[in-house]
Amino acid sequence: MENLIGTEYCEIVFDKMKTDGLLGENGEPLFQSEDDFCRYCEQMIGEREWETLRAEVMALEKLTNHYQERFNIIGSVHKAFFEETPHGKEYKYLHIERVLLAFHYTPMRFMDWLLARYCYMQFSKDLPDYMEYLHINGLGTCYGSLIQQLWRRFYHE
Repeated sequence: MENLIGTEYCEIVFDKMKTDGLLGENGEPLFQSEDDFCRYCEQMIGEREWETLRAEVMALEKLTNHYQERFNIIGSVHKAFFEETPHGKEYKYLHIERVLLAFHYTPMRFMDWLLARYCYMQFSKDLPDYMEYLHINGLGTCYGSLIQQLWRRFYHE
């Protein structure tokens, strides 16, 4: 999974650097230092993960809003986070949770966090708190590992 996420971000970072005019004639990054490259990637990854998280949570929120009665809400939260696969029902990890699992080996589940806090409706209101929770539990280290993988791909391959 780490390689898939690394490849995904490699393409995203390359396209962003191209748009921002930060690539040389041969397609090499034009950063003064590794720190500049890392800061650029960290900001871009953080913004993208926030946008992705928000979009995923809004989709889940929309799904659970179809449940009218309060006693169905807990079940709807659970149903929203599971999908049918060839191997049966499996938890549908949010992108940011997959990044944490791949680069920090920390299994996080937004559904568990919501249920532990009794957040059954309007999940999007809790996103800032959830992001803070993820940062406390290793998101910075996770981003650092991803950025180092990007650095190696751009400068050492």
